[in-house]
This record gives sequence, structure tokens and C-alpha cells, in this order.
Amino acid sequence: ALQYNTDNVVVDYAYDDSSSDYLQNYNHLIAKPAASLNPRPVDNGRVDSAFAGTTIPMGYTESSGHALSIEWSINDSLTFKSITGYRELTDFAAVTWTGSQVFLPGSALGMSATQGISDSNSCTETHQDQTTQEFQLIGDADRLEWQAGVLYFHEDGQVSGSNRLGWLY
Repeated sequence: ALQYNTDNVVVDYAYDDSSSDYLQNYNHLIAKPAASLNPRPVDNGRVDSAFAGTTIPMGYTESSGHALSIEWSINDSLTFKSITGYRELTDFAAVTWTGSQVFLPGSALGMSATQGISDSNSCTETHQDQTTQEFQLIGDADRLEWQAGVLYFHEDGQVSGSNRLGWLY
């Protein structure tokens, strides 16, 4: 953060940046119907390794932002303040439920009741930008303290994703 001061003006600027990479938890199969076509064996309790059935990409989140505040003391009873902000966010998440407890019964899919679909992979990507601008006029007169202001907010965002169903029971 940076700050600039004069007798009647204070300017503050801050920048933040964050980045995180992660891999989602692996789920594992703990039960399946007797007539299952899934070749994946049932796991008993906690496992030391997992079968993903597919390559799972790393997930990540990146965000950054700028903040600028300018405060001008016009006189002893009147202050003007400007607060500006800008933020960016990008997020990518990949999830797999390969061989997990997730189960869509065959009867819901037009198959026999002992069949169904378990295992799903999904990916979601999010992009977002935000801009804010606020102006304030702050004053006092005798026993009255007052504040007036306006706020502008604009946001652009996009989310896209895909899903895939897998194992047939």
C-alpha cells in the first residue's frame, strides 16, 4: 500500500494479487448393485491410492485488485472523498466422481432398475471483472453531521462449463 499526505489531501493506493492451484479430492466406490457392469472394485474403508478413470487437471484461482482513495478536506466542516476499486477473478475447477457414491438409477434413465450411471466429470471456468466508483461529500454544521454520495458499480462475468457421465451399471 502507498500513501501520500499533504495538509488537506490524503491519497491511499493498494494492490493485491492472489493465486492458488489445487487438486480436488478423489472419491471412491463403497457399494454398487449386484448386477453392476462397472469393472471398478468396491473399496473397503480408507484407501491409500485412488483410481480417477480420467486425467484430472489442476484447478486454480487467480484474483487481483486495485483500490484508490482520495480524501480532500475542503475546510474544517466539509470533506470530499473518492473511492475507486477494480477487481479481476479467474477460476477453473475440475471435479470427478469416478467410482463414487454418486448414482443415477437406471429407472430414471429408461434402463432396468439394477442399472444406472455413476461417475461424472465436470469442468467450470469463471471470469469476472468489477469496477466501483464512489463519491462522498461529508460535512457538519452546528449539531448536524451529514453525508451525501453516489455509487457506481459495474460487473462483467462469464461462466462456462462441461459435464460428462461415465460408468454404466
